Amino acid sequence: MSSRFKQALKTKKLWYRAFGVIIAIVLFAVFFVYKQRQSFAQRTHCVGNLVHIELAKSMCQEQLGLVDGDAITENQLDKYLSPKFALRQCPKGGDYIIGNVGVAPQCTYTNKCFTYHLANMGFKLNRRAWTHSIN
Repeated sequence: MSSRFKQALKTKKLWYRAFGVIIAIVLFAVFFVYKQRQSFAQRTHCVGNLVHIELAKSMCQEQLGLVDGDAITENQLDKYLSPKFALRQCPKGGDYIIGNVGVAPQCTYTNKCFTYHLANMGFKLNRRAWTHSIN
């Protein structure tokens, strides 16, 4: 084989490796963004459920004449929640604690969801932690 052919073969192999590395980086970035968005969507769904419970508690308090600190049973609250809300479970697996009147409902899922973004068009990556709570 001529040295020219060997050099062309080396260059071709180098391009294949570079292309493989670029594809791996792009796939990693897509997977990372997908997992981040999925986690944030589940957190948003959980907070929406907590707000739904809070609104049902205020309607229950108003209609039944309850004061802050009074207990609300699940049967009383079921009248104000949609039927598909019967599971009362967070998308991440936590359970909802209704609490008394005047106390915000809580989710038992304690982990945080993180979102990342580039700051000020620079190379600094900012991270924000989100919890499953309406406080």
